[in-house]
Amino acid sequence: MEYTLEDKPRISELWQIRNDKRNIVAYKSTMESDTYAVLSPVIATVIPLFDGTNTFREIKESIFSIYNIKSVSCTEWSERIDKMFDSLMSIDDFLSTDGKVSASLQQPFHYFVPNFANYHYPSWRLERPLSVRIAFTNRCVCDCLYCFAERNHCEEMNIQQWIQIFDELAKNEIALVDIGGSDILEVMHMIFYRKWCLGSLRFSFQLKNIFLKKKRYDWQEWELVYGIFLLI
Repeated sequence: MEYTLEDKPRISELWQIRNDKRNIVAYKSTMESDTYAVLSPVIATVIPLFDGTNTFREIKESIFSIYNIKSVSCTEWSERIDKMFDSLMSIDDFLSTDGKVSASLQQPFHYFVPNFANYHYPSWRLERPLSVRIAFTNRCVCDCLYCFAERNHCEEMNIQQWIQIFDELAKNEIALVDIGGSDILEVMHMIFYRKWCLGSLRFSFQLKNIFLKKKRYDWQEWELVYGIFLLI
């Protein structure tokens, strides 16, 4: 995507920014894949400025000021920063010059200050996962030959135990939870538990067509009221 120094970049609403203490991570979690980038210390310093109110030129000047870059080295640093901007613009749908801004930028400025003394960049492994996949149950109405699930009944956790897990996920800013396993419709009381729908987590459920034929539910109402994504 081409841009000029007078454009005002903003982080897309599809992306989130997370402070993992040892680095700042930009990530986008969907049901298809997780995409992420660990930001360089220089970009991490000014990431709150990518909110659509500052031009690339103003952000560059802020970097000069923060790092006390003198006029002697301005040209060299200007080229480096331009390459950093180019790198950010090359990330799929990360920066734009219009549209809604990432909700992460509603965080107070100090949230984006990592431990620069021990900043880990480049990072080959994240400090925390981006999304998780869980299974409420191994119960199922089918007996498919290819299925890996244990045929004997397994002990299941109760709602209070799952509350602790989901609270931990929300605390760690893991936004997407993919719920699969066997027949999740065997545990409808878990799926409709209202707390799941009031937090910051997004859920996707994996179902088979046979389940929809055997058990009739208003899936459109689910998507409207509970914000649930269905993979069928």
